[in-house]
Amino acid sequence: MKKRRQGFSLAEALLSFALFLLVLSLITQGISQLSQITKFFDAKSQVFSSATSALGRICSDAREATQITMPMAGDPATYAQLDIKKVEPSQWANYYPTTPPTPWNPRDASLEETLKYSLSGDQLQCQTITGSGMQVETVSFGVQGFTVRRVQNLCLEIRLAYLVNDNLTSFTRLLWLPQMPERTHP
Repeated sequence: MKKRRQGFSLAEALLSFALFLLVLSLITQGISQLSQITKFFDAKSQVFSSATSALGRICSDAREATQITMPMAGDPATYAQLDIKKVEPSQWANYYPTTPPTPWNPRDASLEETLKYSLSGDQLQCQTITGSGMQVETVSFGVQGFTVRRVQNLCLEIRLAYLVNDNLTSFTRLLWLPQMPERTHP
């Protein structure tokens, strides 16, 4: 009668160890790729959030504007700055009184503030100029491009560009404007 061997031979042990290393390397490679994909989508999500917030703020300020300095209709040029005049929120009660005084000037410059959106390095900044002084605030970081142009007669195209994982990603918002470049109220 033959005696049964117990355990594994050296060849079987080496083969099982090689298979174990192969499976382990595949798992490690998969985790590495998953990490890269997660970083990519996190960066894209952060840029999308920043761009949405910045464009929303610019459009909100433009909707409240009493005057917007912008390209005229038919002007094909793009501009890297947007100037907006609007009523200071603290002065709304004076600007829009419940019973207008006589005489009443709804365009009283002392009640207005001027907002200048422009690009400084990779930061989109808003310079607020009021009767009491000037304040500069960073609206968004990592901006590679900021342009404003008139589209047809009634729209203003605001475009922000960001660099995301070596790709230039552009965000655009069209803002409807009235036919007259100046308005007396928001």
